[in-house]
Parts: sequence; structure tokens; C-alpha cells
Amino acid sequence: MLLFALMIVLVSVCVREIGARIGTWQVTLARFVFGLGAILPMLLANGSASWRTRRLGGHAGRTLLMVLGMWCGFHAFSHLPMADAGGLYYSRPVFVLVAAALFLGERLSGARLAAVAVSFAGMLLILKPGGHGFDPLLVVPLAGAILLALGVVHTKSLLATESQAAILFYANVLGALACLPGTVLQWVAPTPWEWLLLVGVGLFGVCSQWAMVRAYAAGAPGAVAPFEYAQFVFAPVAGVLLFHDALDAATLTGMAVIVIAGVRLAQHEQRSSR
Repeated sequence: MLLFALMIVLVSVCVREIGARIGTWQVTLARFVFGLGAILPMLLANGSASWRTRRLGGHAGRTLLMVLGMWCGFHAFSHLPMADAGGLYYSRPVFVLVAAALFLGERLSGARLAAVAVSFAGMLLILKPGGHGFDPLLVVPLAGAILLALGVVHTKSLLATESQAAILFYANVLGALACLPGTVLQWVAPTPWEWLLLVGVGLFGVCSQWAMVRAYAAGAPGAVAPFEYAQFVFAPVAGVLLFHDALDAATLTGMAVIVIAGVRLAQHEQRSSR
């Protein structure tokens, strides 16, 4: 899971590096196009039967959530310090808990409610609403986290009838198609270095998904999940070392609160499952 966290942050680093000149739709398109290129050999080896579907509308709905969620995240990392954008965008697991309770009927236990409440307090520290440090752009990564959480819940419902290969195939194909209009309107010819970074966005994104699947296959969710919060460490470190971001005390405190709440909940769930 540490590899998953590292890959996710590397995607954000690539986005930050090219975001000042390359538009967000173009970057998001690269995520899907080069991601599809990375998984295409596997899909072809398994044959077309592995990604046939009768729920194209379901795939389209999930893809829309994922596209909009990624767009929000990429736009935020292009214009905000790594710690601020990451502290909110990486809070997706908190919103998954809420969305799963609302739409899948999963039980929201006292421990989960406490974790959600504490995490929301951490997000408020990062947002600083009503304070001098509030930046309206901070709402964008928060919206991205919510949209991705809804996409995760939609994925769970699709898995009842759809294969993982089908979900991967349609997410990347439909995602690329959804990004085309915006990309055409704001197209910028990338330099060789920018092409390399765009490929990195796709490859690191696919590698992060592979690492997450492998981590959960190798260990119990309660033991693995806390390591996902390594993103909250890697992001500000990358921001300082690579982009000379200034670290804000309220943002770091908010990130620490979210991490503590998430790790404590994962440990509680692991003990409860024994």
C-alpha cells in the first residue's frame, strides 16, 4: 500500500509540473489514454469476452463521476500547494464511508461516525472557512474527493455483475471520449518533456491501481488501509522538495487529524473483524 500511496503522489507531481501550461482536460485525457495503453495487453490476452457488458449505462455513470473527480483533483494540484490539494483530495475514504451508508445501506457504526466527524474537523482546518487564509479554490479538491467516493460506491454495485476487466476497459475508453471536447478546445502542443510527464500521469495512475489490488489481496484490509494515508506525508514532502511550497500550520494539523482518524478506524475495524 505504500507503493500505491507513492504512485498516487507521483501522478500529482506530474500534474503539478505541467499544469501551468497544459490544460486540465488535456491532462485528464492523458490519464485515460495512456492508462488504457498500459492495460490493453492484459485485456487482449483475456479476450473480448472478459469485457463484454450489458450495463453500458452503469459504466457511463461511473465514468462520469471518475472523470469529474479526477478533473477536480488535477485542477487543484495544478494551482494549489501539494499539501493543501492533497489534504482534501486524498480524504476520499472518509466520503466513501458516508456514501456507502447512504447508497448501499452499509452500517455507519459509532466508530465510523466518530472517524467521519473528526476527519471533517481536519478538513475545516485545511479549508479555513471565514479566515484570512481561505482560498475558494480549495473547494475543488474537496469536490473531487466526494465525486471519486461516489464513483467507488458505484464500482461496488457494478462488481455484482461486471468483471474487473470490463470496469477498467470502459472507464478508460469512455473517460477518454468524455475528455476529448474539452481537450480540443484548449489543446496545447506538449514539449517532449511534457509528453513524458503526460505518459507518467497514465502509467503511475495504472500502477497505483495495481498496487492497491495487490496490497488488499496480500493482507487484511484493516492492516493494509492505514498505509494508504502515507499520501498525506508524501504530498507535502514532494511539495517542499520539488516545488518549494510553504507549509501552513493549519493545513498540516488538519492533515494529521484526518490521518489519525483514518488509521484509528482501520485498526478498530481490524480488531472487530477477528
